[in-house]
Amino acid sequence: MTTCRSCGAEILWVRTEKERRMPLDRQPVDDSTPGGTFVLRDTGSPEGPLAISATPAQLPGEVYYVSHFATCPHAAEHRR
Repeated sequence: MTTCRSCGAEILWVRTEKERRMPLDRQPVDDSTPGGTFVLRDTGSPEGPLAISATPAQLPGEVYYVSHFATCPHAAEHRR
């Protein structure tokens, strides 16, 4: 288990389509969560899961996650 070093929340590290690392909240969100949601692909990859930006309207029936940057109370401290 990985936790955010600022707020202590459980996070899941993934890679984006641009091969950058990004933290997601470990708990999935329901499919009524507006915008900023991701679905995971390549979950068995040694490089880590691939996060694809999508909405429930685009990919119904998937499990959705939200970026920890959107929920962490200390996110501004980690932006470049």
